[in-house]
Amino acid sequence: MPRGYEFFEHTADAGAVVRGATLPGLFENASRALFDLICDRRAVRPLRSVRLAVRGSSLEDLLVRWLSELLYRLETEDMLFTSFTIARVDRKLLRARGSARGERIDR
Repeated sequence: MPRGYEFFEHTADAGAVVRGATLPGLFENASRALFDLICDRRAVRPLRSVRLAVRGSSLEDLLVRWLSELLYRLETEDMLFTSFTIARVDRKLLRARGSARGERIDR
């Protein structure tokens, strides 16, 4: 799994096994996997940076909320993302902050 994730068929269309050497790396790889399902990230230009901060009730919930925030930005700001930087994942406070780079799309 050289890119940090691999896809598999699932009854819900697709699934992904995601790994990371660190929690921030795991969140970055999960973000890449999500947007590789949505678009060809190689074609997305990193023209705009969006800062993100989320809280969760568990580490699993924190990851789901992080990915949900990315989808929210896609839907509300018409953003496709190509790269992700997780500045911090706090295990105790269950918070994550970072940024995503991409560009607006015309719908």
